Amino acid sequence: MPRSTHINLVPLGYSFTCFRQDPASHPRVALFCLRNTLGNVVLFLPLGILLPLLFPAFRSLGRVAVLAAFLSLSIETIQFFSAFIGNFRSVDIDDVLLNTVGACVGFVVYRLARKPVVSGQWPVASDQ
Repeated sequence: MPRSTHINLVPLGYSFTCFRQDPASHPRVALFCLRNTLGNVVLFLPLGILLPLLFPAFRSLGRVAVLAAFLSLSIETIQFFSAFIGNFRSVDIDDVLLNTVGACVGFVVYRLARKPVVSGQWPVASDQ
C-alpha cells in the first residue's frame, strides 16, 4: 500500500499548482484536479443544508462555516496522525477550505429553497 508524506499547509497552494500543470505532460491531471476540488466542495454541501434544517441554532452562515471548518480540520488531523499507523492519505489545508466552502454553498441552497421566489425577486431570508 503506498504511503503519502504530502502535507500542504499553504492555503490554495496545492490546488493552484495542480491546475497549472501542463496537460500535455500529465494528460489526466486536469480531470484529477477538477474531481478533487469539486469532490471536496460537494462532500460538505449536504452539511450546509441539513444543519439548519435539523438544528435551529445553525440557521446562520457563520455557525455553519465554523462547524464545517472544525469538522474538516478534525478529519485532516486524524489523517495526519494516522500516517503513523500506515495511512496513505495526504494532509491538505485546501481540503479544509473547500469543505467549508461546500457547507456554505449548501447553506445558501437551504436559504434559497426556504422562501419561494415571488414576482421575480430574490428571496429575502429571515429567521423567526
